[in-house]
Amino acid sequence: MENIVKEKNNKILILTENIENDLFDFELKYARANIKRLIYNYNVIYMKSELGSIEIIEKKDVGELDKLKDAHKFNLSHLSSDEDVIVRVEGSLDSITASKLIDYVEGLSIDLHNRNLIINLSKVDYIMPAGLNVLEKIESKYSNVELIFKHTNLK
Repeated sequence: MENIVKEKNNKILILTENIENDLFDFELKYARANIKRLIYNYNVIYMKSELGSIEIIEKKDVGELDKLKDAHKFNLSHLSSDEDVIVRVEGSLDSITASKLIDYVEGLSIDLHNRNLIINLSKVDYIMPAGLNVLEKIESKYSNVELIFKHTNLK
């Protein structure tokens, strides 16, 4: 992006959509640092669209990029039996909450390799690509995973 911006003499507009939900925290911090550098060095205007809201950031507003977006309502809980472990997810599954989900599953003090792992997503409002990536990682790590979406089982 810097090479493109260097070649232009007039103002540049960078537009992103749902970047805060599609990237993991470390990716988002890296992207923000690069955008801040472009704003400072090349008089770039940054316009970001996040789930229905639009924000324009110029040099005077660049501090706003340091604030991490609060995740929407998000809850995790689990039940376990001798055969099954059921993890219930409520809210949204974006980059921030997806990281929390994988940490939660990996942090359970239960041997998941000898039980069925059922992830109940029926109370999830939306799933962003980062959430799908985490679900794929969980499915590849544990042999017997079942995902439940709104009264339908998808495997």
